[in-house]
Amino acid sequence: MSALDRGLGRLFVTTHNRTLTFVDIATQSVVNRIPNAGMLGVAVDEATHRVYAASETSLSMVDGVTGSVLHTATVTPGDNDNWWAVALDAGAHRVYVTNLDMSAPSLVIFDADDLSFVGEVLLPEVPRLALAVDTARQLVYVGGYSTAGRLYVVDATLRRLTRALDLQTGGSFPLSATLVAAEDRLYLSQSVEYGPNSIVVLDLGTQQVVQRVLLPWQPGQIALHANGRLYVAELSDQRLAAIDLMNTAPVIDSVTFSPAQPTTDVVLRANVGAHDPDGESLTYSYEWSRNGVIVAGATGSSFDLLVAGHGDRGDTIAVRVTAIDPEGLATSAGSSVLIANAPPALTLSLSSTSPGTNDVLVANAAPSDADGDPVTVTYEWARNGVAIPGATTASLDLGVYGDEGDRIAVSVTASDDHGAVRVATAVAFVLPGSGTFLYLKSQPGDYIGQGAEELYTSTNSFIDGSLPQGGSTFNARVVQGNYVDWWYVTIAAPIGQPLAVGHYGVAVRAAFRPAGTPGLDINGNGRGCNELTGQFDVTAVSFSSYGDVSLFDATFEQHCEGGTTALTGRIRLEIPPPTPGVTLPPGSMTVPTSGTFLYMNQPNTTGGSYEQLYTSADSTFNPSFAQGANLFYSSVIQGNYVHWWYVNIAAPLGQPLTTGSYVHAVRAMSRTAISPGLDISGDGMGCNEIKGKFDVDELSFAPSGELLVFQATFEQWCDSSFTARYGRIRIQNAPPIPPVTLAVTVREEGSASSKTGVATISGTVSCSRVATVEVGGTLTQQVTKRVTVTGAFSTTVACTTPSVTWSATVTGEGGRFGSGQATVVLTATACEPQCVHSDATRTVKLNSSK
Repeated sequence: MSALDRGLGRLFVTTHNRTLTFVDIATQSVVNRIPNAGMLGVAVDEATHRVYAASETSLSMVDGVTGSVLHTATVTPGDNDNWWAVALDAGAHRVYVTNLDMSAPSLVIFDADDLSFVGEVLLPEVPRLALAVDTARQLVYVGGYSTAGRLYVVDATLRRLTRALDLQTGGSFPLSATLVAAEDRLYLSQSVEYGPNSIVVLDLGTQQVVQRVLLPWQPGQIALHANGRLYVAELSDQRLAAIDLMNTAPVIDSVTFSPAQPTTDVVLRANVGAHDPDGESLTYSYEWSRNGVIVAGATGSSFDLLVAGHGDRGDTIAVRVTAIDPEGLATSAGSSVLIANAPPALTLSLSSTSPGTNDVLVANAAPSDADGDPVTVTYEWARNGVAIPGATTASLDLGVYGDEGDRIAVSVTASDDHGAVRVATAVAFVLPGSGTFLYLKSQPGDYIGQGAEELYTSTNSFIDGSLPQGGSTFNARVVQGNYVDWWYVTIAAPIGQPLAVGHYGVAVRAAFRPAGTPGLDINGNGRGCNELTGQFDVTAVSFSSYGDVSLFDATFEQHCEGGTTALTGRIRLEIPPPTPGVTLPPGSMTVPTSGTFLYMNQPNTTGGSYEQLYTSADSTFNPSFAQGANLFYSSVIQGNYVHWWYVNIAAPLGQPLTTGSYVHAVRAMSRTAISPGLDISGDGMGCNEIKGKFDVDELSFAPSGELLVFQATFEQWCDSSFTARYGRIRIQNAPPIPPVTLAVTVREEGSASSKTGVATISGTVSCSRVATVEVGGTLTQQVTKRVTVTGAFSTTVACTTPSVTWSATVTGEGGRFGSGQATVVLTATACEPQCVHSDATRTVKLNSSK
C-alpha cells in the first residue's frame, strides 16, 4: 500500500516484510527504510508530514522527514485484533483502522496526535482494505469483505453504524476505496475471483451509485490523478490500467422518421439512434417545425399531421432532437421530411358475408381523401377466384352469379387525381337459399372451429334435428362421411320458455344455463367449450301437424373460455312433410314376389349395404293378425335362434290396419291416434325411438276369416342412426279347406234281439268329400203304457262320396227293446277343420230277431 506527500515529494510504501519505505519522487529512489513500522494500510498528513502505517498487531506514527517513529499503538496481548486499513481525518485529529477480528470485527478510532485509543464501532462483517473518510460530513465508509460485501457508513461523531449500502455488484467485495472531496465522489474497486469485477462510483451526497465500469480482471488499489484518470492496479500485480472518468457528450448517430414518406393523415414519429460514450442513460427533447417555422407545443417524439396547421401535402416537416446525459451535457441533431400525397382512405363492407343464392349482394364503399382530392371508385367481382366478366357495379345478383358454397369477392379501387390508389377487398360465402345446412365461420384463434369456414348440406352430410312444439331446446346433429367431420348444435331458450323467433343475448353453455338465461353450444370434431358466452337469433321456426319441427333457422356467435375470437354461423333445418310410399334401395339379393319372407336392407355410410332374407324354407314365421285388427305382429326365427326378428306394424290407435301408405310412424308401443306404429327389432338390436313410414301393399282374408296374404314395405330410422333400415315382410297362407257338407238318413226298419233286447238300426251318410263322420243319437220305444225304453248310440263312419252305410247297436236303459215301432233322433258331425252337422228324426219298425 502507499500514500503520497506532494509537498514533501515523497511516496510512503508498506511492504510485506513490515517495512515502511520512503521513495523520493523526483529521483525515484529509496531514501529511507523504517523496519517494523508498516505492512498494510498507510496514510499521511501532508500538513505535518506524519505517516500512519498498520502492521496487523500495531499502528505506527512516523516522521516523514526524519524517519523517526513518534508513537506506536499495539494490540493488547490475548486479543484477536488484526489492524489493516488506515484512514486519516487530520482536521478532527482522528485515525481510523479496520479491525479484522473474526469474532468481533470493528472500526477502531485513535487520536492522531499520540495514537491513544478513542473508541470502537462494531461492524456486521469482517472488513479489509476499503476505508475512506468523508471529513465534510464526518462519515466513515468501510467495505465488508466476508459475507455480504456491503459498504457500511459510520457516523464519526456519534461513533455509530448508520447505514449498510448494497452496491448491486453481483457478489464482489469492496477491496480499495479512494475518496475525492472536490468531486464529492467515492471510488471503489469491486473484486471477486470468479464473477463480475468493476469500479463503482458513489455520489457522497445521495449515497447512490452514479457510474459503473466493468473490468475483465480483479482490481486492487486505486488512485485518482489530477487529470481525471483513475489508475487501477490489478490484484495479481500484473497490470496497471488508467480509466478516463471525465464526462463525454452524448453522440446522436441518426434521426429518421416513421413512416419514411409521411402523408397528412398520419402521426409522424422521430426515431433517434444515440449513445453515450460513458455508458450513461440519455433523455431526449424534441422541437418540431413546419416549413422552417417552429410549431408551438410540439415537443414530443411524435407529431400528429392530422392536427390543423401541422402539415399539408408538399410541406417540409423538420425535427431537432437533443440528447442529454445525467450531468446535463447535451448534443443536438436534426432531420426533415417532405409530406407526400395521401392516397384515398377506403372502408368497405358487404350487405351480408353469408348471403343466400337468390340474394343481391351489395358492396358498401366509403372513400375519403385526407388532402381533399376528388375520389373515383371502381368495382370488380370474382367468383371462387375467377373474375366475373362485366360485374363492375356496386351490386351482384347471386341468382345469376352465385351457387351455394361459392366464395364471392369484391375488389374496390379508390383513386385520387394525383395518381394515388387504395384497394380494399371483401369476401362473402354463399349459402343455400333454402333446404337444410350448417354454416360455420371460425376466426383465427377460435379453438372450436380452428379458423376454418365450412358449409355442410344435406347433399354432403347427414343432418337431423329436433324441437318439440312448445319446447325450449333445439338440438341438431351434422355428420359428414364416416365421421370425417361431426358437429352438434344446441340452441335453447331460458328454462321453461318456448324457443321462438327473436334475439337471445348473453347466452351461456346450454347444459348449465341458469334460470332466465338462454343457452348455446356448438361443439364437434372432438372439441368443445368448458365455459362459453354468445348470442343467437332465431329467424324462423314452424311445426308440422304432428307437432314436430318442420322449419328452424338461426344464426349464432360463440366465444369459448372467455376468449375474444368467435365462432359464428347459421343452422337451418327444413323438414318437408313426409311423402307416402316406400321404395326399397338397390341390393344384391332378389326380393321374392310371393311366398312368406322377411327381407331387410340397411345401406351403410360407405356406399354398401347390409342385406338379410329369411323365408319359410329356412325360418319359422308366427304371424298374428285378425281381420279388422289394429296391429300386425310376426316373429321370424331361423334355426335354434341363430337369427330372430320381431315385426310390429300398426295403424294409429283406434283404426284398423288396412292397405295403403302410412307416414310419420313412431315406435309401435308409443303410437298415438294420429301416428301409426312400426318396430322392426331382433338379433339383440332394438330402438328406443323410431321414425319411419310403411306401405301395406296387400291384405286379404279367406271367407272364413283366415289371413291369406299380408305384405308391407317399411322404412325405419332408429335412434341416432345415419341410415334407415328398409325391408318387406310377406305372409302368404294357402286357402283353407272348404267345410264338408253332410246328409244323414235312417232306414225304415231295424231289429231287436229277443234274447238280449238290443236294437240294431242303420242308414246312410252322404258327404261332399272324404271325411270322418260321427253319427250319434237316441232310440226311444214305448214298450207298455207305463214303460218307455231309451238308449243312446254313437258310431264313427269313414265317409266317402257319394254315401256310405252306417249301423249302430242300441242298448236300452231301464228295459229291453222289442219288436214294434221306435223313434230315432240322430246327428251326423264332421270337423275338418270346421265342424258341420246333419240331423234326422224317424220312426222305425223294429223286427224281432234271435
